[in-house]
Amino acid sequence: MTEQKERFLQAEELANRLATQLQELKHKIDTHEESISSLNEARITITSLASEIAEMTQGIPLVISKLSEIGTPTIIESVDASRREIEKLLGTDIARTKHFLRIAITLGAANLFGFLVLLVLTILVFMQLR
Repeated sequence: MTEQKERFLQAEELANRLATQLQELKHKIDTHEESISSLNEARITITSLASEIAEMTQGIPLVISKLSEIGTPTIIESVDASRREIEKLLGTDIARTKHFLRIAITLGAANLFGFLVLLVLTILVFMQLR
């Protein structure tokens, strides 16, 4: 009986090792499936991104053509003219704001109603300028 018992214990030990190996194999398969899923998601995202980039680049030749037609000097001149106009408007707005604030202080800023009226008038003047 001792021999049968020993053979049974060996079989049980072998069965336990097989069960452990099967669990490890299942874990590896699950991990492999998760990796495949992640790679598929990445592939889909990259494919979509590549399509969007390809779509965006299709318009580049037209933009380059139009910029060439307009010419660099014309573009720079237009940008400079816009900058000068903005500086002029800002300078005018700042000067008007200072003027209205001087009037408010002269009339006495303690008179809150008068100050608010001047503030509203200032805002209205700026809105008409734009």
